[in-house]
Amino acid sequence: MCCKGGKVTISQVPAPDELLQLFLDSSTEGRHFRQHIRSYNHVMSFTSLGVHVDESLIAIGRGIYTSRAQGVIYHKIGGFHPNQGSRPRYLQLYIYDTDHELQNRMRENPILNQAVVLLIKECSSNQPQYSLPSAFQVATIVIGSGDEDTIERGRDINVINCDGKLTKVQETMGFYDPLHKRDMIQRYQDGMAIVLNNGKPDIFLTMTCNPSWIEITSEVGLHQTPQDRPDVLTRIFRSKFDQLKDDVINKGVLGRVKSYMYVTEFQKHGLPHVYRLLILDTDDKLREPEEYDSVVKAEIPRHEYFFCHTLTDSLSEVNHNFQ
Repeated sequence: MCCKGGKVTISQVPAPDELLQLFLDSSTEGRHFRQHIRSYNHVMSFTSLGVHVDESLIAIGRGIYTSRAQGVIYHKIGGFHPNQGSRPRYLQLYIYDTDHELQNRMRENPILNQAVVLLIKECSSNQPQYSLPSAFQVATIVIGSGDEDTIERGRDINVINCDGKLTKVQETMGFYDPLHKRDMIQRYQDGMAIVLNNGKPDIFLTMTCNPSWIEITSEVGLHQTPQDRPDVLTRIFRSKFDQLKDDVINKGVLGRVKSYMYVTEFQKHGLPHVYRLLILDTDDKLREPEEYDSVVKAEIPRHEYFFCHTLTDSLSEVNHNFQ
């Protein structure tokens, strides 16, 4: 009668055999696992949940169990090293005192079955992204000269107080995240206000860093790739982006721009990428197909180009194999 006769599936990824056995087994370990499954999930988690729970709904005492979260939900990740006199918890269990990791996890919740915790921890059929580390060393990248003053000072972050004065804060302070998650919301609201006031964007413009730019390849070493020189990538990309910004915004090569917004991100292979939305002046908005053709160029190479290009590659490969 469960799950509409098997028509409803929970996940397309098959569960590891060891965990599946715990769900179906009638042994003592299996029954204990199913009875305390939330506790086992808790002892293997990386972070803890921080939220204000409204207890007034629970006090009613009628209907199903209901809880209401008040405010913003945060995940408390903590530091890599436990405070003095405190035992390791959550993420710290994975990297601190790994020789006694099992004992530290059992101290988190003594009612758990040690054999089940060990089985979950060393599950051999688990997905690769959850595999245990193969080395005991942990490497970190420290930005700066490496001296104690730089490490203690951290990033240069300034906050504007209510009285208008600037205050330097460290990124490790507890109030930095809310000030940040708030800055992002403010930027989003600013973007929506621009669209509300000036209308929807007319042009979606993108720009991606090209690692084959001569300005980049000329600065890359013999055995280096462009991704090995992020300093060169970002500087060259920024200079070309400023030039594009001047052409589009100030010179109006695509039309007079009334307002704009953009965001910069880094792709998975380490190259910077920019998305930009342009809202054109009323007299320069694109309405007819001919007007779009004047600013957008999309060409399919001729068949002869593909044939010659493929033939050249084939001859080069044959020549290489012959040599």
